[in-house]
Amino acid sequence: MRRLILALAAPLVLAACSSGGGTSDSGSGVAGFNTGTTGLFIVAVLTPENFSSDAFPSDCDEPPDDVIEQRISTDTGTITVTVRDTSIVTTTANKGIVFSSYTVSFSPVSAGAPALASRTHGQSIPVILGTSDEASAEAEVILVELDTTKAEFRAKNPTGVTYTYSVTVTLRGSRIDTGQSVSVSARAPIEIGDFCDAD
Repeated sequence: MRRLILALAAPLVLAACSSGGGTSDSGSGVAGFNTGTTGLFIVAVLTPENFSSDAFPSDCDEPPDDVIEQRISTDTGTITVTVRDTSIVTTTANKGIVFSSYTVSFSPVSAGAPALASRTHGQSIPVILGTSDEASAEAEVILVELDTTKAEFRAKNPTGVTYTYSVTVTLRGSRIDTGQSVSVSARAPIEIGDFCDAD
């Protein structure tokens, strides 16, 4: 049976950032923030499709039937971004942000977890305010890639020991009306290892 990590709701943490600068972290379902000279308040929430990522093909039969079933695949998640106009200036029709890429990075939580390389993907995620003071967008993001991250994990951990990571997705883009660079991050925990699904 695949094990799931239960994400605990954490208090929201606000971190003031310059445009294109730092970000704060979050758990699944808890917001990560970026604000600063943009005059826009940006909130990102990351929700993995599954909190356990299987990196190994498995034979879960007891006793083994010598047939290895390929159950592994790329794991994705959903990132939701909300942009709020915090300035006293009236919102113009062209105010908003277009995120053009995102980077996925892994911070080991478990002792002994192998380091995993970050991955950057190009993806357009527009969040257009128009004449409103708040707008949101949602997009699917790749979290643990089959051909790169999982292959790297297997090479560094051939025995299939399960480790927990904090996975961070950082969106980068620019404000439509000013061209100002912005970024925001959100984090969630994910287990990576060798899981047997006895379905």
